[in-house]
Amino acid sequence: MSNQVLSLFDFLDKHKCKGANSTHTRIPDRDLNIYAGAYIINEEDKEDFKTVYCDKVFVNKHQEFLTEAQLPTAGPILIDLDFRYDVDIDERQHTEDHISDLVELYLEQLQKIVTLTDEEFPVFILEKPNVNTLENVTKDGIHIVIGIHLHHEAQMMLREYILEGIDYILSELPLKNDYESVIDKGIVTGKTNWQLYGSRKPGNEAYEVIQHWNMKYDAGDDEFEYTDMMDDTINHHEIFDLISARKSDNVRFELKDDVLERCKTADANMNTKKTRNRIKIRKYRAPTNQILPTTLESLKKAVKDNLQLATMNDDLYEVREVHEFAMALAEFRATEFDEWLKVGWTLHACDCELLFPTWMLFSAKSDKFDFQDIPKYWSMWSDEFNIKCCELTRGSIMWWCKQDNPIAYEKIKCNTVDYFINKTIEHEKPPDYDIAGILHRMYGDQYKCVSIKSNVWYEMVGGRWSDIDSGTTLRKKLSSQLALKYTLKAKELVERMTNMDSNPSPTESKSSGDDDDEMKKLQKLAGRTAGIGLDLRRTNNKNNIMKEAKEHFFDKLFLEKLDNNPYLLCFTNGIIDFEKKEFRMTKPDDYVSLCTNIEYIKMDEENVKHMSIKKEITEFMEQLFPDSLLNKYMWQHMAASLKGTNENQVFNIYTGTGRNGKSKLVDLVSMALGDYKATVPITLVTSRRTTIGGASPEIAQLKGIRYACMQEPSENMAINEGVMKELTGGDPLSGRALYCDTITFNPQFTLVVCTNHLFDIKSTDDGTWRRIRVCDFESKFLDKPYENEKDFPKNKYPYQFKCVKDIDSRFEAWAPYFISMLVEIAFETNGVVEDCPQVLAASQKYKMQQDYFAQFFEERIVPVEGGTIKRKDLQNEFIEWYTELYGGKVPKGKDLYDFMESKLGKCDRGRFKGHRLIHSFEQDLDVVPNNI
Repeated sequence: MSNQVLSLFDFLDKHKCKGANSTHTRIPDRDLNIYAGAYIINEEDKEDFKTVYCDKVFVNKHQEFLTEAQLPTAGPILIDLDFRYDVDIDERQHTEDHISDLVELYLEQLQKIVTLTDEEFPVFILEKPNVNTLENVTKDGIHIVIGIHLHHEAQMMLREYILEGIDYILSELPLKNDYESVIDKGIVTGKTNWQLYGSRKPGNEAYEVIQHWNMKYDAGDDEFEYTDMMDDTINHHEIFDLISARKSDNVRFELKDDVLERCKTADANMNTKKTRNRIKIRKYRAPTNQILPTTLESLKKAVKDNLQLATMNDDLYEVREVHEFAMALAEFRATEFDEWLKVGWTLHACDCELLFPTWMLFSAKSDKFDFQDIPKYWSMWSDEFNIKCCELTRGSIMWWCKQDNPIAYEKIKCNTVDYFINKTIEHEKPPDYDIAGILHRMYGDQYKCVSIKSNVWYEMVGGRWSDIDSGTTLRKKLSSQLALKYTLKAKELVERMTNMDSNPSPTESKSSGDDDDEMKKLQKLAGRTAGIGLDLRRTNNKNNIMKEAKEHFFDKLFLEKLDNNPYLLCFTNGIIDFEKKEFRMTKPDDYVSLCTNIEYIKMDEENVKHMSIKKEITEFMEQLFPDSLLNKYMWQHMAASLKGTNENQVFNIYTGTGRNGKSKLVDLVSMALGDYKATVPITLVTSRRTTIGGASPEIAQLKGIRYACMQEPSENMAINEGVMKELTGGDPLSGRALYCDTITFNPQFTLVVCTNHLFDIKSTDDGTWRRIRVCDFESKFLDKPYENEKDFPKNKYPYQFKCVKDIDSRFEAWAPYFISMLVEIAFETNGVVEDCPQVLAASQKYKMQQDYFAQFFEERIVPVEGGTIKRKDLQNEFIEWYTELYGGKVPKGKDLYDFMESKLGKCDRGRFKGHRLIHSFEQDLDVVPNNI
């Protein structure tokens, strides 16, 4: 593999495509901050891809959302069974017997499609760990992969045969959907992508292999021989290839004659259909109401006609304004493909009917533009752009114009405002709604109303959004900036009257009566305009206009968008974009309100001051973490917290007795992260699950937070494992800020707790313990290091350092450089933290201290030939043992039995065989059973 390919993210970034011929795609979900992608992974890159993908998904246990395109005409037999039940059903309905019967039915019907030989082929069964309970339906399903290379049309025939005989297998299931929808037709045709092994749909669990058989047909007995290939440890790298939808070297059997003919007919029809589609597309590309322009003159005319139409309708005036903003953009946006495409997307989002000629006129700024390509661009506009999920808006094109051409930007805005001011003074008393509309055209990109009922506003200040009380700063602009506009308009009208007096019209066509009428009209308009300017300074009028302004400025999706991009980190002088790995100026459509409240200073190796501070920070971290591997882990862990994608999905527990620097490290992180760091109540992980989803300001304030630190838990405080999994696994949270509606967001924070007392964790499942990372702070900061053997013996505390009591005073100076160092690490690691032995060992030790069942098993269960353990005896002995050691509520018997079955195998008629109990009286008498 190329040394430059460090991760799956890097690999996919190098293999992006536009989607038409992609071999793989990523399923997007805007609410969960999962971005779409299309990729081409050629045969020579497959091994590299498998390595980085399996490392991410199976080694590092991170979620991925990829699909793979099926091979065009033939491929492995892929079966997607979709079961839907009433919402009150919350458990799996089908059994292993149903699965066995389904496989037998497929193999039986397969003999109608192909002539089987004794060649062996694999069959894989995959299921999700749990059913998926939604608001109005419960979903479950099975994926079956049969390792036979078969034409998709033959697979369709197989599906038809299955539908005829599936009733006797599934009739006892309480299905809501019919059998036709149970067997996914899109998968069978080969047109629908297949979920890549280990990937999942956003917000769902991944399918897991639960059975693997190798099959061989015995013609003599007319039966299939099954060989169970399932191992305790699944080789994901091997299975990844075996169940890929793009595997082309599976065993092939000869098609039956009638099947072969149907496949040939299907291939012929497909070729005809492709030809017919191409002709149709070329014939009907042009819009029905106009002919596509072929010259600059005809293009300009098309633009002019559309702008005239827009000017005739106030509701369409925005089209004219957007056109002018687009034409004022810098030339590079027409030359560089990505920029050019973004302009096209934005224009389409603003008005898909009238702004296509504008896009072409803008494109003509580039030397690369060719009028012969306009039909192709119209195809993109009318087809691809319609399905493109684009978050670019009118505000985006205004922002680009403001960056590229600030003089033109201000002129366009002034012209728009002037146009609508002229409209308002046509009325004796203009409606408050119209005045509020002008205010919106002046400041719509600077203010947002997020709650009409509660009068909650946000203002763009210094590149980020800040909440303001009832829109007070906007209200002031009514009596200052907007009133001034009307005053200047009145002055302009008076000047026109003065010019008429000094320069009467010389034309014969105009009589003195005409001039008098014009003068009276101007006098009336000037007086009306001045009156509006005065009204804009009156309290009641301002209150009424602000009520109407709430409708103009209201953005119902604003709070959802706010601080929702996990790749952005805001500084006072700009923004770090971790996706593009760049520092740039902030934009309104970044939708950031949180900020580090410090400047971003890129570390300069040639700068003496920079290097001096870097040395101080490095020494501080080396004293906190003298072990080099733990030191590296902590740097990566803190760097990962800057990026809100939560790649690692772990819960870091900072532990150690006093004077070890835990609080000082958190103080430094707080100084560096500013608003992005939050102190959260310990109840966040100790409360019942239901409180997490409830409407709560404490939850709502966590949106966008990158580093969430909890206070010290009380001794023996138990953690809610389910809630901890939700918080670290990235499951959506819901909360309601004061006076606002409930919002649902994807947590971006790294969860941390500083404690001297570890939580009680009663869960024994891997899903809980793989998230736990215990970070020991082993250093001691003392007034006289190594001089107090009584309290701090060297053998117990080998890392002792001089306590610098005013170390906090350096943090303000350190913070910009500290976070700059973290940014560079995050750029290198993409937010992935490499586990280290010390952390894993401490976490494992913690697990053993908390795992009651494992401890009981080790102390009280021994292997004995012919021995048995009754379930009742097991439970009684465990209750006695647990009560003596721990007291309190005894864990559930079912959990005990499940654990024992995982160790000893299935319970046979109420007994576990091959082992025996060591009773408490035997331990007291030091009795050792035989055959131990």
